[in-house]
Amino acid sequence: MSKVIAPPAYQFFAAIETAPEGTGYTLFASSRLLLQHLPAPYSVADLEGMRWDMETKGYYELKLEDLPLVVRHPVTGEPCIRWHETWDESKTKFSTAKVTFRNGKQEVDEVVRKLVYDYRVCVRFEWVRGDWLMSDNFAMLHTRTGYRSECGRELWRIHLD
Repeated sequence: MSKVIAPPAYQFFAAIETAPEGTGYTLFASSRLLLQHLPAPYSVADLEGMRWDMETKGYYELKLEDLPLVVRHPVTGEPCIRWHETWDESKTKFSTAKVTFRNGKQEVDEVVRKLVYDYRVCVRFEWVRGDWLMSDNFAMLHTRTGYRSECGRELWRIHLD
């Protein structure tokens, strides 16, 4: 028996309540642009052979192991980054997430993180109550910036295939 990791093809987001203006941005980063802006000495071919693990604690607990860093888009066949940002208590009060790269390549975590936040690669989306957004979960990565934890920010996310 083996566990199959099947990420959803699309994510639908709806803003029920928002963070204070100028905070709580959701960043949507294009895998295509991220791979175009890889710094030397990294290449798409280098990243295609990399594997990583992720463990979360808190609101929900999950341990995923031996995940490929690059997957192929199910429709276009283009290489896409599959990655989760490391979170500690300063990022969210609900859970933590630790990402570990295999084969001594932990520095790649920081390379990807910097690119996900890079203005050449991502759109910083500031939510307004009632906004909704559909995202291709293979072509795009997402994360968020910080906000005051006592605010009523509430986003709903629905996974679709």
